Amino acid sequence: SNNIKSIDLLKIDVETLEYEVLLGYGELLLEHRPIIILEIQSIKIGSNIETLLPQNFYSYFSIDESKGLKKVNSLGEGTDNNYLLCPKNKLNLIIDYEIIKN
Repeated sequence: SNNIKSIDLLKIDVETLEYEVLLGYGELLLEHRPIIILEIQSIKIGSNIETLLPQNFYSYFSIDESKGLKKVNSLGEGTDNNYLLCPKNKLNLIIDYEIIKN
């Protein structure tokens, strides 16, 4: 209704309902392909989000507040609960942040 053409960055903080928020984004999620910052508190939530944002479209990073971004292959498995999900076509926008190699 507001004729928003795209969203570049989406921050989600809804205490375990991240999947539902992204699901509600609907078909525009992969059309807009925003960079997403969110907390993932379990493997189940992470797996559900991965079905909406597959790795052929998105790269996943855990956020270490002291060291930077660490590329991960799955969501919700590590000790860091904060993630940045970046569309592969926008990786150049986060390149200035220190990325920790696995």
